[in-house]
Amino acid sequence: GMDNTPAWVAVNHRYRPKVVIDAERSPELMRKLEASRKDTRIVPADERITTSELYTAYAIQTALRARNYDIGKILASPNTIPALQDVAFNAILIRANQYLRAIAAEIDEKIPEPLAEAMAKAPAAFAQLYDPERGEFFSRDYHSRELVKESSAAGLLALYSGVISAQQAAKIVANIHNPDRFGTPYGI
Repeated sequence: GMDNTPAWVAVNHRYRPKVVIDAERSPELMRKLEASRKDTRIVPADERITTSELYTAYAIQTALRARNYDIGKILASPNTIPALQDVAFNAILIRANQYLRAIAAEIDEKIPEPLAEAMAKAPAAFAQLYDPERGEFFSRDYHSRELVKESSAAGLLALYSGVISAQQAAKIVANIHNPDRFGTPYGI
């Protein structure tokens, strides 16, 4: 799943409910919250989300449900619901758009105009996810418009998108070979 990527975890941390913030300050309250979890008896701690992340996810899910999952209402709730412009999702979407264009051309079908317009805007929007200083593509917080500068394999999917410059690709490849970049002794 994409619900525990480094960017998503970082953004969700900003939306912690009061009970989570209080529990992070009070070991006794945190123990009570942890005791209410059924998964702690079955799943090892290093294989499940933290209690703080779990209760934050519950609060976000409750807020989504309260807005009937309506994207307009969700995006109008910057203090309650995180929204992430995900680099992996968008890289895959852009590549899928390229294949859709090729298929449409092959079968001599016209792509509906609203879809064609959205597809044409995607590469420019994707370019905004690039940080030239780090030479990486990152997800972006929809509400703040700030890049979520958490290095992960998701940023490598920019290579798959087919819309980045040769210079950007070269920087990504250099990062892949940099053993310090992703915390591995040999790069990735």
